Amino acid sequence: MGFNEIIGQKEVLKFLKGSLKKGRIANAYLFYGPNFSGRFSTAIEFAKGLNCKKGLGIPCDECPSCKKISKFEHPDVHLIFPPNKKYSLPKDIAKLRKEGRYFKFLLDARDIGINTIRGEIVKEAYLTPFEGRKKVFIILNAERMTVEAANAFLKVLEEPPLNTVFILITTSPTLLLPTISSRTQWVRFRYLSKRNKDTIFKKFFGNTTLPDMISAEEISIFFDEDTNRLRREIGELFFSGDAKTRVIRWNKPRALDIEIIIYILYLYIYDMIKIKLNMDRIINKDYIDELRQVSGKYTMEDIQNKIEILNESYQEYRYNVIPEEIMTNLIIKI
Repeated sequence: MGFNEIIGQKEVLKFLKGSLKKGRIANAYLFYGPNFSGRFSTAIEFAKGLNCKKGLGIPCDECPSCKKISKFEHPDVHLIFPPNKKYSLPKDIAKLRKEGRYFKFLLDARDIGINTIRGEIVKEAYLTPFEGRKKVFIILNAERMTVEAANAFLKVLEEPPLNTVFILITTSPTLLLPTISSRTQWVRFRYLSKRNKDTIFKKFFGNTTLPDMISAEEISIFFDEDTNRLRREIGELFFSGDAKTRVIRWNKPRALDIEIIIYILYLYIYDMIKIKLNMDRIINKDYIDELRQVSGKYTMEDIQNKIEILNESYQEYRYNVIPEEIMTNLIIKI
């Protein structure tokens, strides 16, 4: 692939290329930004640059090391992600991401538990690289580490092993423990322009009618009937009655549902923003009349406050707050 095929992230590439050329490599990086902004692909290219047979620097993409990393076959480059019963190999994850189905993977995935951190990071990090210069651990959706797993990983960061580089990938640094994020070099990935998203979308998805990769990710959650049913239940709940009535009507959610509920609420709120800005590509078209009516009552500042409420609710979920409490607060505040 090569760094040159990373689209729309010039500042990121300039920083990482400079670090490789000068040999100034941090023990841990935090690649954060929106989904489909190139965080994962950039992490792979950075791992190549750290282990390229032609020397530390811009990866050649031709040597045995670069080729192995591209195929997820290099013994010193480890991919850590939330476990899933159906998908368990790095190659599976790479394929799902290219097909816009990675969120579907996450719906059935568990958290990154302490056994994963101990077995795949703590056990391996202090060993000498097998055939490369650097051991590289790429942690997808790093915010999904349990508290126990995060604390175990923190101990590694506090005494970082030689010749080891960690790359944590998340949408926001605030979703991680401050003690972890503060020990990493932050690398921000920006939202792509529509032109860049269209370019990436055509590359990965070919001839299709979907407008961009962000929409592909949003729509993908509705392919599953159980998720779509939950989406309709959320719509009926939040577009009818006052807060007190909604609290009475709502059945207590399972813990597994909370993350999906928060994500669905994000989509409803983003639809409200699109309506206020006269944009198309509304996801919840079956509630478009209700969305128009509700969005007319709120300013953009009001809507931004609701997004912050969802952000706070997600952090509460990550720190094991009781699901019923999270849901009650959402019903009252959203």
